[in-house]
This record gives sequence, C-alpha cells and structure tokens, in this order.
Amino acid sequence: MKSIKTLILVLFAGTIMLACNQSPKQETTKNGVPDSNISPMFKFEETSIDFGKIKEGDVVEHKFKFINVGNTPLTITNVQAQCGCTIPIWPKQPIAPGKEDIILVKFDSKGKSGAQQKQITIMSNSNNGQDYLSFKAEVEKADSTATK
Repeated sequence: MKSIKTLILVLFAGTIMLACNQSPKQETTKNGVPDSNISPMFKFEETSIDFGKIKEGDVVEHKFKFINVGNTPLTITNVQAQCGCTIPIWPKQPIAPGKEDIILVKFDSKGKSGAQQKQITIMSNSNNGQDYLSFKAEVEKADSTATK
C-alpha cells in the first residue's frame, strides 16, 4: 500500500514538473508570423533593393513598405544611415497593430562613383530593437570632359 502511495506521489509530482516546463502553444497572425509576444514587429515587403546603374549626381529614392504584425503599437525612435548621402524619413507617430506605413530612403549620389552599398538602421520598440534595410547602386562617374 505504501509503495502505491509513493508511486502516485511520484507520478503527480512528475506531471506537475512537466506541465511547468511546457511552452504555451504559439498562435500565429493572419500573416503566419509567431504571435506569442505582445511586442510590435516589422514585416517588410523587402529589406534590400538595387537601384541599378545611376549617374553621379542623381538622387534616387525608395519606399520600404511594412506592416506592424505585433499586438501593440510600433514606435520608431530613430533611423540612421551610414553616411550623409542617405536620408531616411520615417513615421513619427506609433503604427497600430495590423497597420501599414513606409520608411522613405533617399540617396544622393553627388561625389560618389562606383559600387555603393548602404545600410539603414531602424531603432524601435520592436521585438528585435533594431532592424535593418539596405540598398545598392552602381554610380557611373560624371563626364568631366563636358564643355563649359
């Protein structure tokens, strides 16, 4: 009888220990992104683009579209580019869950030539804390032999 009580106690304790170590089932959003955190989260259409060949002095831009797939508002606190030739423009108001917005990136190729690759760092309250965008371009040197 004592061994049966001991066995029941051991099984009960083991069941409780297993239950405490199990993770809750991860739900997903309609976009298939894990939804177990309540943190806001970026989902970009693309995180990198190629402007292709451009002429020195051209200014090109791209709108990086994203959606907040988290459960709480997404706040972008800062966006930094690698150099002054790249200007990011971002939403200053929080982006509600499920809402879309853009980060506009302008690249001024004045004084640049050859292959260019730039990274943009996004600081926010997202689950990552920092997210990254990038672009590349092949800048053709301006013709310095043009008549004056």
